[in-house]
Amino acid sequence: CTDGTTAAAAGTPVVNIFDPNASFPMEGKLNLAVDQVLPAGFVVTGEVLYTKAVKQFFFEEVNIPSEQIGTDPTQGDRPLFGTPTAGLRDGAFAPQRVSEEFAQVIRVKNKNDNRSLLLTLEVNRQMTEWLGLNVGYTYSDVDDTQGLFSSQATSNYGRNAIRGNPNDPELTNSSFERPHRIVLSATFLADLGRNIALEITPTYFGQSGNPYSFVARGDLNGDGYRGQGISRDNDLLYIPNNANEYLWRDPAEAAQFQALIDDNECLSSQKGSIMKRNSCRNPWANLFGMRGVLRFGSLGPGGVDLVFDIFNVFGNKVYRTAD
Repeated sequence: CTDGTTAAAAGTPVVNIFDPNASFPMEGKLNLAVDQVLPAGFVVTGEVLYTKAVKQFFFEEVNIPSEQIGTDPTQGDRPLFGTPTAGLRDGAFAPQRVSEEFAQVIRVKNKNDNRSLLLTLEVNRQMTEWLGLNVGYTYSDVDDTQGLFSSQATSNYGRNAIRGNPNDPELTNSSFERPHRIVLSATFLADLGRNIALEITPTYFGQSGNPYSFVARGDLNGDGYRGQGISRDNDLLYIPNNANEYLWRDPAEAAQFQALIDDNECLSSQKGSIMKRNSCRNPWANLFGMRGVLRFGSLGPGGVDLVFDIFNVFGNKVYRTAD
C-alpha cells in the first residue's frame, strides 16, 4: 500500500461483531457540592464528582490466542501472541489466528473498569457594581483501559497502546486526564444607557499538559496491529538500560536514542521495562479567552443578549517553551 502497510490476504475479511449482551454505555455518578458565604462578600463553592463505569464499550480481538504463547526476553519479556515471520515489512511477528478464514475480528462488549474523580474549589466575589472576580481550581484523577477516539472498531482497538495482553489492558491514566486546572476571570459591567449594558469577561485557563506514551512502529507482539493490513501501532516501547541493547545500522542513531532517553525523565525512569501507557506528560498549557455580552433590555424582562467569544486570544505563542 502507499502508506507502507501490508494488505490483508485477498478475500480475508476483517469483521466487527457485537456481544449478544452488549448495551449502550451506562455509568454511575456521585456528586456533592457546598456553597458558603464568607465575610467580606466572598462566596466559596466546593464540589466532589466521582464517576464509575457500569457498562463501558470495550473492544477485544478474538482472532488471536486468549493467552500469550510466549515472551520476548529482548523486549522486557513482552507477551507474544504470534510467531516470528521473515518478510513482514512492518513487524517481526505474524499473529497466530484462531481462524485463518478471517483477519482481524473485533468484538464489542461491555466492561466496568473506567473511573474518574474531580475535586473543585471556587471562590468568587462581587467587588463593586461593575466588577466581579472568580478563581477556580480542579484536581482530576481519570483512569481508563481504552481511549476511544474513532468510529471504527479496529482503530479504537489498534490505537490503544498496550504492553501486556491486548485484550486485558491496564487501567492507567486516561488520554483525557488533566490533573490540575486553574481558571481566573474578571467580569466588567458597564451601563451604556437606554436600557443597554455591556459585559466583558477576560479569562485565563491553565492546565496540565496531555499525557502520552511512545509506541514502536510494527507488530512486536503478534496481535496483528501493524503489519497485517491494519496501519495501527499499539506496542509500547521497551526502554533499554542502554541503547546498545538494540541493533543499529548507524551507531549515531544509537547515541541519539540514548540521549533521548537520558534527557526525558519519563523515559529514563522506566529503563529496563516496557513503558506504561500515558506515563509521560506534555508541559503546562496556558490559554486566554474573552467573552463579551451586549444586553438589550437589561433592566427588564424580555431582554436580548448578543454574545461574542474569542478563544486563545494570543494564539499558539502561549504554548512555546524556552529552548
